[in-house]
Amino acid sequence: MNPLRRSAGSRLAPFVLSGLLALAASTLPASIHAQELSGLVAEQGTLAPAVDAVVTLFLIEGDNGSFTPAGTAVTDEEGAFHFEVPAPGRYRIQADLGGLSSPLSPAYAIEVGAHLDDVVLLVPSRLLMLAATCDSDAHPGAVVVGVVRDAGSEVPVPDARVRARWIEGVGFQDLVTGTDEAGHYLLCGVPTGEELRLRGEFLGRDGEWSELEIARTSLVIHDLPFTLASRTLTGGDVIANVTIGSYAVTLGDLRGQLLDQLSGAPIAQAVVRLRGTGFQTVTDAEGRFAFPDLQAGEYTIEIQHLGYSVQTSALEVPEGRDVAVTLHLSPRAVELAGLEVTARTVLEQTIRTSPFQQYVLAGEVLREAEVRGSTAPEVLRANVPGLRVRETYTDMGQTFLCIETNRRTHQLEKTESTPYELRNAPPCAMVALILDGNRVYEGVAPEIIRTLDAANIESLEFVTPLQAGTRYGMGGNVANGVLVIYTRGRGPFVSTERNR
Repeated sequence: MNPLRRSAGSRLAPFVLSGLLALAASTLPASIHAQELSGLVAEQGTLAPAVDAVVTLFLIEGDNGSFTPAGTAVTDEEGAFHFEVPAPGRYRIQADLGGLSSPLSPAYAIEVGAHLDDVVLLVPSRLLMLAATCDSDAHPGAVVVGVVRDAGSEVPVPDARVRARWIEGVGFQDLVTGTDEAGHYLLCGVPTGEELRLRGEFLGRDGEWSELEIARTSLVIHDLPFTLASRTLTGGDVIANVTIGSYAVTLGDLRGQLLDQLSGAPIAQAVVRLRGTGFQTVTDAEGRFAFPDLQAGEYTIEIQHLGYSVQTSALEVPEGRDVAVTLHLSPRAVELAGLEVTARTVLEQTIRTSPFQQYVLAGEVLREAEVRGSTAPEVLRANVPGLRVRETYTDMGQTFLCIETNRRTHQLEKTESTPYELRNAPPCAMVALILDGNRVYEGVAPEIIRTLDAANIESLEFVTPLQAGTRYGMGGNVANGVLVIYTRGRGPFVSTERNR
């Protein structure tokens, strides 16, 4: 059994993906003249439908394999998307959800009247990335992660509390955490072998207890339903509790329209994001966009469209009020030849001044790896000499990623709390993993690295055993070397090559 498992009460399961594919295929328009491409976007690991993901269609041109965007679409509540392909040719597609991108798909040869409806794109799961931030040394035990949702509307509940309770000795022991703006919560160091109860708490209201049993150290994804409004039947009328009303009045809608600066014409198919959040959408034929039910606060709108300069605009959404804006975009300026100024990047300066051998992969290397659809292990295998990246097999026939050097000193300690699959894995002096500045528990690090694609990596650095102790101390498997990975847009080696 895979240590990444969902609880029995979860609403998301792998069989959802095959069912959604059948639904998407059954609703395709029956046209014999146009070319069409449809499919689904799901989160990697959980296979939950990726709602409101922006899917870009790329046309492959010429013999060198270069490609240009040919259209965008937004997934619906089932994670489905649909394109009417403008002309026969070779195409690739990619999905983006909250700044996390799927690998580029293989090239699809779309012929006249073709109907391709079985495309599946996987974007990284924010829940799995959130779980990877737990420090197993400071908080030994299981990891529980999930989403708190309103039971009626399925809307995530931000700024709620999640309480975990279990019996310890003669009394109860509580562990409390909070949800982020997307309703995600994380519990590190949850005891195993005990009957665990979880509930959500919000605006002075307590949700129903949910029981969960964790037999061994593992990662568990468990969503918590929370009823914002209690409902009763009186004379045939449904009366909602005033709680949901008092919460709703604090929210506001942000609506707007994009117009060309010169002609005043509406700009369709522009990607509009609220920077620093997971909110994004695409303008309609009239250039209009909308972000409903936003918390009060300051937001920065980021707009991207072919032929126009990237534009950002700051604004404030007052508590309980709607905001309407009209934004004008300037056509992209023609670049003129000028003076050439050469300056060292942060990466070049770091390598130049470091007394150690530096293995930092960023910029052009990762951009090329992204085009090839490479994974993190493939990038390491091709670019870091002396690093052994191999797939081994457990007694149960499952694959196990092992990354090690010739200097192998610390091997994964196998105890009763070690997941069964890892206890049966061949010996491996796995390097330590630091993801976005956080040390990752060595039991789940191989799976995190295996599923991480070059499209989602900003920089990748291998710190040799010689300097790893100096930079990170000597605890655990640091003596084997350290793999430092920053996801897109983060870390000290952010490159303009990766943000085009």
